Amino acid sequence: MVGGYPIAADPLSALFYPPNLLMHLIVRRELLPYLAMEGQATLHVLWAAFGMYVLARSLTGSWPGAVIAALSWVFGSFFVPEGFPASIQLNA
Repeated sequence: MVGGYPIAADPLSALFYPPNLLMHLIVRRELLPYLAMEGQATLHVLWAAFGMYVLARSLTGSWPGAVIAALSWVFGSFFVPEGFPASIQLNA
């Protein structure tokens, strides 16, 4: 309970999400948590690109088409404003 709110029961807290648990085990306390969260977000984007590549490759059999599909998915209208960390957006 955090301020009377059941934080463990809230799905948006992602308390038991496996990448979050792994991040808390790997990252030292001295590091900035925001930096660890940016790394996790970047790994999610790479994982999404890899998944789209595998899907497009299995459906079409063409590796150039699969690369184009993966790049279109990752740099499309969903991931750019929502998924990329703020430091990547500011440096681009």
